[in-house]
Amino acid sequence: MKVLITYALTGLGHLREATSVKNALDKAGIENTMFDFLNWAKRYNLYTKITILPLRFGKWLHEATTKNSSILNNFQIPRFLSKLAVYILRLMEFPVGLAFRRYLHNKRFDAYIAMHPWGMGALWALGVGKKLKQTLITVIPDEIDASSASFYAIPDKVKGPMHFVNSKKVSKLMIEVGVAPSKIKIVGHVLDPMVLDKRKQIYKRVQEDIGHSVTLTLGLFVGGAGTFAEIKRIKQIFTQLQKYIKGGLYKIKVIPGPHFDMAMELHQLFSDLELTATENIELFVNTNRSKVIAKGHEWFVKDLDVMFAKTGELIFYSLATGIPFIHFPPKGAQEVQHIVLMKQLVAIENFDEIVNLHEFLQNRAYLKELSDNAYHSKYGLAGAEKIANYIKTVPVTTPLYMSHKHKPSKS
Repeated sequence: MKVLITYALTGLGHLREATSVKNALDKAGIENTMFDFLNWAKRYNLYTKITILPLRFGKWLHEATTKNSSILNNFQIPRFLSKLAVYILRLMEFPVGLAFRRYLHNKRFDAYIAMHPWGMGALWALGVGKKLKQTLITVIPDEIDASSASFYAIPDKVKGPMHFVNSKKVSKLMIEVGVAPSKIKIVGHVLDPMVLDKRKQIYKRVQEDIGHSVTLTLGLFVGGAGTFAEIKRIKQIFTQLQKYIKGGLYKIKVIPGPHFDMAMELHQLFSDLELTATENIELFVNTNRSKVIAKGHEWFVKDLDVMFAKTGELIFYSLATGIPFIHFPPKGAQEVQHIVLMKQLVAIENFDEIVNLHEFLQNRAYLKELSDNAYHSKYGLAGAEKIANYIKTVPVTTPLYMSHKHKPSKS
């Protein structure tokens, strides 16, 4: 059994979620390969390098617009326009999809998992993926709205891929945009099993620290796009807590993603605030986004008592571990939907509504309440492991490619 996983670096989220699935497959002993779909097309041959240009432009446009506060967070386009936009997108995906179908046809993969809608949309554009023998799976790893559902959906009731979704709410949206119920499986969020397996001990540590430790360790995160809203608020945190950091009441661990420009801004701020000599600040920046993700997960397990970030996929790590979540302004529909979810669970606080950050953080009873509500939410988080279990049941196609010496002898 061999599995291909693709993602697209439109942020850190899809890579984090793809890595979670990879880790689950590794844990289950299933051979797998993972790569960035856009990077594959850029390097595969001249044809794919050219045909991927429209999607690379879309990636650039996404990053450019999300650096500033999004005016589209709550905007819903009419259904007919949504369908038209998806059709145009499929036409843009079709040329590179032809090459990717050929690649899959010639490679020894038994299953293909797309963690970003481009990875399956390109393959399925105008039906080019219908003749593939591999088991096809598209993963919808977030809470989404109707427009996003149209973007992810492959509404083919017979040969279409399986759609693995987080929740009943997302399942309902997928049915509304034409996906057959038989092609939908609710598995929960694809949380990294390396964190999920340790959730009980992390929660116990967080509760102990919040309840009894003089010092709280705060985790500050910048996403893959690196928005101005995030760095602005991170600077506010250091400014507001300056004297308390010096006094040892707070340890700060900050990941400005892969953004060295933001790291330099923070180093200048540390100098201005006379915080450069303190051992209570750790900053990790790296252009290798996999290392950025791994460092964050290491901090979840060992260190963090409270986290500050946008409401991307990190909200699910709060639900897994009970680490209280203070959110920065959302960028995009899924992050808005995540705020809705977390507010329903009473498991989140808006950074912009906190009047005095130090007093807020010293309200340990409220932090413990946020922690309890998150950890005991019963939201599904074992999606990665459920995908691995599902993969164990799919047909093996690679014997079709075995050499003659491995073929069974005729009786």
